[in-house]
Order: sequence, then structure tokens, then C-alpha cells
Amino acid sequence: MDDDMSQWLNAWNAFSAEARQRLATLHGRVIESGEFTEAVRELWGAENQLMMLSTPIPTVDEIIEQLKDYPFEPPLVEPLQTITLTESILPEDWLRLLEEQTLPQGGEIWRIHQNDADPFPSSPHAHNLENGLKLHLGTGYLYKKRKIVSRIRCKDLRKLRAQVTEAIQLPTFECD
Repeated sequence: MDDDMSQWLNAWNAFSAEARQRLATLHGRVIESGEFTEAVRELWGAENQLMMLSTPIPTVDEIIEQLKDYPFEPPLVEPLQTITLTESILPEDWLRLLEEQTLPQGGEIWRIHQNDADPFPSSPHAHNLENGLKLHLGTGYLYKKRKIVSRIRCKDLRKLRAQVTEAIQLPTFECD
């Protein structure tokens, strides 16, 4: 990684932490790093997170003013289960968000919540903590908000489902 990119990422991490803390106070809930990055990406009109790297970082006051009314999704309830994968199940061309934490190389964390405020796309479904994706646990489709953005391989969906405790009733497996 070159010095300019490293400096930008360090500045982004400090900016993100402070802005999320202030937004949490405004919205009455924790604003996760992934959902903050996605909100800023949308605000800046960047097609993906890599395009954000060339954008000057505004002041925290400026971003708070721009995101104070942003429709962050409702807060999630306590997870029924958190699944940590050692290898990614996301399609190879899927970009990761800019994060403060580095996950194990290739790994991902998925959470399944009981009584999720939004039962879309399946009940239950899994949330990817790193990039704000939702996974339909029956079909393997990946959603950003309510739009299908990709699909994981059926064999990867089977592996993920195999790690879900028996107490959680999964939707019918419909992956072909």
C-alpha cells in the first residue's frame, strides 16, 4: 500500500470513529462502520469504496450536517447467533468496505438476529458486519437495502447453514 493511501485510510478511520460517535447520539443508536461508509459512499456518489479513496475527507461537522437525517436502518436486536467464517463466501468481485478492524484474511462475520425489525429478505436472514449486506438464508441472494446485488454459491450457503444452531428455524433451502 502506498503512503498516500495509507495516510488517507488513517485519516478516514479517525474521521469515521468521531462521526459515528456523534451520529449515534443523534440517531439514538450505534452506527456501525459499514453502514456509515455506505452512507458516505452514497452521499459522494461513488460507485464503490475504491472510488472514495480519491475524495477529500470533509470535516466531521460537515458530514454530520449531511447525514443527520440519513435513513439508517432500524437498530438490530441481539443476535441469535454470530458465525465467523475462515474463508469468504462472497463472490470474488465483491469489494470490502473500509473498516477500522481487519478481519482474518478472507474471513467474514455474519449475524442472525431474533425478531429482526425488518424480516426482509428472509426470516431469519444474516447480516454481514463488514459491508452491510443481507443474505437470504434460503436462496443465497445478497441484498444491499432491498436490491439484489449478487448471490453466493449454493455450496457456500449449505456450509453457512450447517453452522447455524438447530434452535434457529431456517427458511426452506431453494438454492439451485
